[in-house]
Amino acid sequence: MWAWLIQRAAAVLLLLVIAAHLVNPFRRGVQAALLALALLHGLLGVRSLVLDSGVPLRWHRALFAAALALSWCSSSSSGRGAGTRLSRVETVLTLSPSQSGA
Repeated sequence: MWAWLIQRAAAVLLLLVIAAHLVNPFRRGVQAALLALALLHGLLGVRSLVLDSGVPLRWHRALFAAALALSWCSSSSSGRGAGTRLSRVETVLTLSPSQSGA
């Protein structure tokens, strides 16, 4: 029941985060939340499909924990080093052709 409820909440929050991402796509917090919620929603959906195929009952809790752990790890590691890469991309995008040496 908790997996179903968390997947539904992630879907609603995902809609809100997508709207925030459209307003300002270069905010790292919004990008991390988008990645984490999309992974969480998708992995819980895959878990549901696997369980519907007849996996034993003892796998339910393990698949739920794996989905939560993978989405948490991806969101916490997405911020490391992303700021320098993002600032380089912003610099390249804001340079005019005469400034970039072309």
